[in-house]
Amino acid sequence: MTVDLLLENAAYASFALVSLILLVPRARFVRVFVALFAGVMLAQTLFTDRDQATVIWMSVLLGVALLLMTADLLGHRRTLLSAEEQDMASHLLHGVSRSSVRHFIDQGFWLNGKAGDVLIQEGESVRHLYFLSQGEARVIMSGKQIGSCRPGVLLGDLTMFSAETASAGIVLADLARFWCAPAERLRPYFEVHTHLRRAIERSIAESGKAKKRADDQSARPGGIAVAA
Repeated sequence: MTVDLLLENAAYASFALVSLILLVPRARFVRVFVALFAGVMLAQTLFTDRDQATVIWMSVLLGVALLLMTADLLGHRRTLLSAEEQDMASHLLHGVSRSSVRHFIDQGFWLNGKAGDVLIQEGESVRHLYFLSQGEARVIMSGKQIGSCRPGVLLGDLTMFSAETASAGIVLADLARFWCAPAERLRPYFEVHTHLRRAIERSIAESGKAKKRADDQSARPGGIAVAA
């Protein structure tokens, strides 16, 4: 009797241990395996000795596994990124998890613009942060164009972080698609999610270095000029 009791308790303990393993983060394949195992054991028990304890444990195990697999699937769908969002993440958020990227992008919204639309007004505080996905924009200072912006750049980042007024204006040059987020929302957001701000600042610094290398190359004999 003692041996039988020990074996029974050991079986219950193993079921409990497997249930705990299901709760381990990023254990999707383990959950699939446990669900298959529990399903096979439940079917075998129902068609053979019909042991009530095994039926209950395997039913619970199968139910928990299926519930967690459903939660994984729904969570994965919530973090799916569109093509333009993936492009934005590749430019700004290197090394950031997909869920964090999704959360950051959801702080703003996507808009379409046309030539002449003013994104940033020279001499005024920057009210929004922009990511230019399609189209081009002109950099205007004192009524004259001093540069241009192509897709893949962040607009308004330096003045938004410092809360200073814009030293130059940004006007769309043609039809454009861009992401936009209110500065008043992003400032407290970045105070909490400092890793996202660091990732963006790092991307901006790397972009600046690449532009400087391109400018240096264009200044050399035979170099190719590259617009900003």
